[in-house]
Amino acid sequence: MSQEELATSAEVGLNSVRDVEGQRRGDEVGAMKAIVRALENEGVTFLPGDADNGPGVRLVARLPNVIVRPTKMASGVLPFTVEWKGQRVIVCVEREPLEDLERGNFHNDAQFVAAFEKNRRAMLEAAANAIDAGKVTRDGRVYLSGEDFPSLR
Repeated sequence: MSQEELATSAEVGLNSVRDVEGQRRGDEVGAMKAIVRALENEGVTFLPGDADNGPGVRLVARLPNVIVRPTKMASGVLPFTVEWKGQRVIVCVEREPLEDLERGNFHNDAQFVAAFEKNRRAMLEAAANAIDAGKVTRDGRVYLSGEDFPSLR
């Protein structure tokens, strides 16, 4: 991921990304939280340091691969397609968890798609859990509600 792509994904300026990478800004800056979230959405896990080791990162291998990104709401859900453990599944996220995750009341498709992008990791973790739990319908869909997101329970 380039600095430009990270800035776009985090919704911060390119100079903010460069300053954080160059350690010219501390983590008290609001941009840091947005950058961390964007990287977590790409499958990066941040590891704390301990008595023997410094802090680090790890790539998460346990997330579905998005095959078709969401583009609009359809019949009250935001659909997107993933591949998970060799199975292709259409994930349908209900309106409410998307709004609750962003604490908003959305009025257009762009807002729902933006909420997906900002919370992609949570969406993919919930999708993986639902698929693994056998919640896939006969037509290859899994429906996610607020109950599928630990942060909303």
